[in-house]
Amino acid sequence: MQYIHPHNQRTLGSTLARPHHRRARAASKPRLRPAYTLVEVLTVLVILGLLVTLAMVGLQWAVRSAERTAFAENLRQYANAAQMYRLKTGAWPRTPAAPGQLPPGLEEWIDPGDWNDQTPLGGNWSYEFGGSGFTAGIGVSFQTDGDDDNADVKRMRWASRVQNIDNELDDGNPDTGNMRLVDDSTYYMILK
Repeated sequence: MQYIHPHNQRTLGSTLARPHHRRARAASKPRLRPAYTLVEVLTVLVILGLLVTLAMVGLQWAVRSAERTAFAENLRQYANAAQMYRLKTGAWPRTPAAPGQLPPGLEEWIDPGDWNDQTPLGGNWSYEFGGSGFTAGIGVSFQTDGDDDNADVKRMRWASRVQNIDNELDDGNPDTGNMRLVDDSTYYMILK
C-alpha cells in the first residue's frame, strides 16, 4: 500500500469533495455568454450608415457622369449625321423640325426612334436652320411648364447640366463658342 502524508490526504480529500460543490454552485448561477455592448452595436451601425451614404453619393456622381457622356456622344453622332447629309446633298437640312421630330433627310444616318426619345439629360433633340444667329445647329430643347411648382428648380438643374456639358465640349461659357444656350430652355451645338 502506498503511504499518503496526512497533509496530502487532506488535499486529496478536499479536492475530491470540491467538484461536487462546484457543480452545485454552477447549477445555481446562470452562465454568462460573451456579447456586444449597446455602444459597440451603435458604433457599427453608424459606420455602416456612413459607408452607405458614401456609396450613394458615388453612385449618383457616376450616374450623372454617364448621362453627360451619353448626351455628348449622341450630340456628336447627330452633328456628324448632319455633316454627312451636307456632304451628300451639298446643303444643310433646310426644314427646322419641332423639338423631338427628326428633320427630313436625316433618317439615313439617325434612327428616328433614337431622335424622338428624350435625351439622357432630359428634354428633346432639336434641329435649327437659319435662326438664332447661326446657319445650322443640333441641340436639345428643355420645356418646363410655367405653372409647375418645380419649374424654377428644373430650370436651375437644366442650367447646371448645360454648364457641365459646355465645360466638357466647348469653352465653358454657354453664351459663346460652338455650344450655345439660345434661350433659357434650348442649347445648340452650332454646325455652321
